[in-house]
Amino acid sequence: MTRRDSRGFVVGMPEKPDFLGDIASREWDELGPALVEAGILTPIDRGLFAALCTLHQRGVTLRGAMATANGQERQLLAGIERHSAKTWKGLLQQFGLTPRKRSDILASRLRQRLRLVGTCGTPSP
Repeated sequence: MTRRDSRGFVVGMPEKPDFLGDIASREWDELGPALVEAGILTPIDRGLFAALCTLHQRGVTLRGAMATANGQERQLLAGIERHSAKTWKGLLQQFGLTPRKRSDILASRLRQRLRLVGTCGTPSP
């Protein structure tokens, strides 16, 4: 049965895609529950979260390959890794997984609670 929050949005952990590799799958299992608990990850975010986990795996794999590559290969792999890292960082920010974005989310929630206190006298749960 599908669970919904008070606004009617579907909540809970998205189903893990079958195509994730081992490293991406572990990332999914480690980060996913915490993001669901924080109210950041929902089933509708499945594709973006899968991309985040896949990019994490790509970065780990590329850094491993760079360790044994020769000069020209290392340069090529480093360019691919830089591009992947930039995309990965953008997704980290979307999910509030950088210190700055996490503090922005907390500040936004605090402002919302303060507005509720100002209009109603007490914050809602």
